[in-house]
Amino acid sequence: LGFMATVGTTELIGCYQVTDGAAVGYAVSSSTACGTSGPGHACPDCFVTSTMTQDITLTISDCSSAQWIRSVSRSGIWVYTFINPHATKTFAVTDNSGAGKTTYYIPPGSFVQAYCASSLGTSNRLYFPSYRLPTLTVDSAMTVSAGNIDFSSSPGTFATSTGAHTFNGDTTISGSKTFATGTGAVTLNGNVAISGSKTFTIGSAGTAGATTIYGDVTIGAASPNTATLSLKGPFAQTTLSTFSTGTGVHSLNGDIAVAAGMDIQMVPGTGTFSTGTG
Repeated sequence: LGFMATVGTTELIGCYQVTDGAAVGYAVSSSTACGTSGPGHACPDCFVTSTMTQDITLTISDCSSAQWIRSVSRSGIWVYTFINPHATKTFAVTDNSGAGKTTYYIPPGSFVQAYCASSLGTSNRLYFPSYRLPTLTVDSAMTVSAGNIDFSSSPGTFATSTGAHTFNGDTTISGSKTFATGTGAVTLNGNVAISGSKTFTIGSAGTAGATTIYGDVTIGAASPNTATLSLKGPFAQTTLSTFSTGTGVHSLNGDIAVAAGMDIQMVPGTGTFSTGTG
């Protein structure tokens, strides 16, 4: 039998029932820190939650000079046990050791042990189990309530599950890294801007798919309008629509054919029309 303790708040119990409060603290260096009535007594090295109407944060103060149950001084290293048998509430434990202290959150139905030393390390520091693990396998869900997830120092890869994924914040691809989608349809629900002098390419020579643009298309700015439109293939209008140019000079470098029954008309005015000698 490795450990068995009585539970309660009276003197000589083995595991102390923590008061039901949002913030609870015990200065374990005091010989009267624990107890709900009378002069109080020294705290044991085990703390357990009982009735919990809320999440509880327990602060263990001055553990490096903690009183022994029978007022015997102690030195060296000893272990504290914190147990949370509640089904839904969280039990948090911290200390008063100052900068660098840890607040350890004990989920419902679990426990943790922490060590304290009389003279080694940081005074009054509770030393909880290391957060560094060689590998980690999560059988069910994982929730991060605060802080960051950082894989930047690892050369490994990151793969998601096959379910739907939601990114609730902005997403940035670092440096010259690339972004590729699968072969399924991709929908961009917001405006898209190509930065600076970057280009936009659809397909490759001889293998590009058709591109359909339902809205108006503007090339260049109103002033100065230095952008050009270059076509390496035919230009075709296949519906009953019109084609108009600007007021500048236009050069037609090839032959022109007018379909049967169609006309060439100059709007009445002072303009002239000249032909070649052929």
